Amino acid sequence: MVRGLSKNDIQECLSESKRWLQSIYGWELTDNQEWKDFNLDMIHFSKTSRRGHFSKRGVKKGHKDKLIWIGLRDINMWYGYCKKTKFGLNTPFGGVNLHCKKLGLKRTMVHELTHFIQHLQGRQYSELETTENELLFVLSRDKGMIRHLIPYQVRKKQEDSHKLYGYRWRESRDELESELHNEIDNVCVMLRTKYQNDFKTNHKIHKVKSYF
Repeated sequence: MVRGLSKNDIQECLSESKRWLQSIYGWELTDNQEWKDFNLDMIHFSKTSRRGHFSKRGVKKGHKDKLIWIGLRDINMWYGYCKKTKFGLNTPFGGVNLHCKKLGLKRTMVHELTHFIQHLQGRQYSELETTENELLFVLSRDKGMIRHLIPYQVRKKQEDSHKLYGYRWRESRDELESELHNEIDNVCVMLRTKYQNDFKTNHKIHKVKSYF
């Protein structure tokens, strides 16, 4: 079903995801029979798709008996929505590599099961709620992942730039270093002009060494 994961592994992923959500939502889930009855037979796993999807009427493409569709392609990659969460963090536009299929699968299950909970409670579907649950779950399993997250304002800038220019905007180390070197060169030119022309001194500007 999932290359590298046994059926028992996948069952444990589902059980852990449900237990974690129960710790968040409490008795409203533990006392709900539909929640109790939800099992692997209600999930369709696609080896070629990247997307996840929940539908109370059953997912499409001949799988009407399934409530959740989980794409397994690049399951280790974490692509979150650009939402203003309560703690102000998001995944970058290009995603985060979780380096673990199990964690990636559980993260996806938490997301889609959150939609299932919204359905059970008769609430409007919200990607803000799923995004916050994803963040809380992943960080509860691997606190080190917080160093890969970015502020909402930065993610919003990435989204806006992508819409404007049609490519994945990013602040890579190479680009940042290049910008800094340009700024350094500009300052050097400015100082040379100041000291050589205005003050006629013998002050020499040395190339600033790279510390990257």
